[in-house]
Amino acid sequence: MENLQFKTQILAGKKILSLELTQNQALDYIALKTLINDPPQQVVPMACLAVNNTNILRYECDNILDFKYLPRNLAFHQYLQMLDNLVTFLLGCSDWFLDHRSFALNCNYLFFTKEDFTIKLIYLPIVGLFSSDEQIKHFFKHLATDYQVEQGGQLLYELLKVLMESGFTLMDIKLIIDKHKQQQQQVLISAASDSAEINQENHQPINQSDQQSDSSCHVTDQVQLEKDHEDVYQTLKDCPTTDSFPTGKTIWSIFKRRKASNSKITEKLDQQELEPVNPKREPDDLHNMYDLITLNHTELLTGDSLPEYFLKLEYNLGYNNLPAEIPIDLLEGFFTIGRQGYQQTNSSFLFDSTVKSVSRIHARIEQDDEKLSIVDLHSANGTYLNGLKLTPNVPARLNLGDQIKFSASATYSLCIRE
Repeated sequence: MENLQFKTQILAGKKILSLELTQNQALDYIALKTLINDPPQQVVPMACLAVNNTNILRYECDNILDFKYLPRNLAFHQYLQMLDNLVTFLLGCSDWFLDHRSFALNCNYLFFTKEDFTIKLIYLPIVGLFSSDEQIKHFFKHLATDYQVEQGGQLLYELLKVLMESGFTLMDIKLIIDKHKQQQQQVLISAASDSAEINQENHQPINQSDQQSDSSCHVTDQVQLEKDHEDVYQTLKDCPTTDSFPTGKTIWSIFKRRKASNSKITEKLDQQELEPVNPKREPDDLHNMYDLITLNHTELLTGDSLPEYFLKLEYNLGYNNLPAEIPIDLLEGFFTIGRQGYQQTNSSFLFDSTVKSVSRIHARIEQDDEKLSIVDLHSANGTYLNGLKLTPNVPARLNLGDQIKFSASATYSLCIRE
């Protein structure tokens, strides 16, 4: 790492780190293709330039902070979440054809996001740059010794103990993190159970003093809930950004569309007097009533039934675990296709993790005015429609019988069930 000399530049108002490779340093083109076309969110965006037969790697370090500005005093849940995100990514980076030993784990070339303390890493797509886990061990020693963690003495002790062993692996750290996360969950479950038992004892009339006490307990519980929700918030922040969703079809737009659908229902209810959905089905409780109302609303909006589209396998080159059919669920207006990996994605359908030619977030099928289109989501190996490679993020119209190929692994045709 000491032999690598990064240069800092400001180009178009953005901070850029540049690394000029020597003639003896060969590029890992598989990793380079992934970093340019389908980069993980934990990696600093990069580009590769060839100038006078010299390869130059450029990393765009905009809207992220230098690692040296990370607060030295962290809450336990913040520190544990930061470690969990980092270790989980390093263990699963092979899903992107990356080597966990090829990250520049030097504090001078590390960054983090201000919102959730997610560590952003620089990947060096250079063949044979590192051959051991020594730099990883040194970096985690830094995290375990140079930071103060509230009520984290036991966690830091266990980390240092593992790091001192000769047979250290990343999985050892992952097991420690999972143990402490499970302990946190058990504490929350135990507290909730104790609270429930207290509430069930002695159902007596509540006087004014009891109401005041209950009010204070409610405030305390609300504060605890807000603390608990911080972990959920951190998890949501680690999901793919809204760039992974179709334009205008993020989770917020889904809520808006449902609200618009309710408006349509209200208009129809005002215009005509509806007959009972099924007079023989009298709702016994609120759940049945909700089912009846939902069914009635669905019939109003969709007519008789929605068309049932699916992808049918036509050609299979080398994989035994490809599905013969892929049902296309368009209730939300789009259907995303990807691949299983160590980290969870928001794809509607996931190919098996062994189908490496398909990206973790590969393509999306959209519905607009009862017409279908397909969009390639910057997949590593591309998406082909009737033999033509799609331009990333540019929708292409889909018709029944069209041939869709996800890289060279398999070809599917668009069908509709009669």
